[in-house]
Amino acid sequence: MPLPKSIAGDITDQLNAIKDASQLNQMAVQRLKSSIEKVKAVDIAQYYMLYGMLYSLLGDIDKSVEAHEKSIWHAAHPVMLCNYGFSMKRFGFGQKSFELMLKAFETESDDDTFEVTIAAAINGGIFDNIDDVVERFSKLYPGKNIRHNSSVQHIYGIRKKLAEAHVSEADYKAAFKVAESVLARHGFMVTLVDVNISSFDKVPYLSVEISMPLSKSEEIVSIQDQIADSMVASDIQAWDRVIFTVAPTDDSQAA
Repeated sequence: MPLPKSIAGDITDQLNAIKDASQLNQMAVQRLKSSIEKVKAVDIAQYYMLYGMLYSLLGDIDKSVEAHEKSIWHAAHPVMLCNYGFSMKRFGFGQKSFELMLKAFETESDDDTFEVTIAAAINGGIFDNIDDVVERFSKLYPGKNIRHNSSVQHIYGIRKKLAEAHVSEADYKAAFKVAESVLARHGFMVTLVDVNISSFDKVPYLSVEISMPLSKSEEIVSIQDQIADSMVASDIQAWDRVIFTVAPTDDSQAA
């Protein structure tokens, strides 16, 4: 899947290293724009892709989508599709992100596109097409025991827990969309998920832990409360059997 290493690749690495917009002051934005402009005459598709990524970091969804659409119009390369997907994930659009990763996989079915598609499924709670993805990859690479892949096993494990908690995949997907929307409002996207079974009065429920780079306990509690309130207000049948908690990542520690 990788494109040849170039100046565009260096800028992509810089953009991917930025966790949130707080790391971008006006001077940093201008430097990035100046670097991106140098790509225009060399590779127009990557030029628009880079602007799409930058605008996603800046929170401008209209400009981000416009730039990414121009990028894949010029070259629907898996790299363009995947970075478009990452941008949509940043806005809280897990379904759109998954669809773009899936398209990248269908365009070029290799280890890279397989892993990002599986990750998009896990981090978006979307398992609709996963069996087809695993089946296709298994047929293309019969020597790889892909069903024992840790990410695939993670999905199978979540599915088993969904059955134990009597939560449908559709409800889990809808619940995840609620949580993702709340997190996106705070400038976060889901990149690490741990799902377990718990119970209250012998009634099983899913405990979904999402790791976030938060350092203050009051921020964590506030976001958890907002997710819980949004779940209660939703029309999700299993709203009380999918409980989200937010945990600090390894590089952050709740105060």
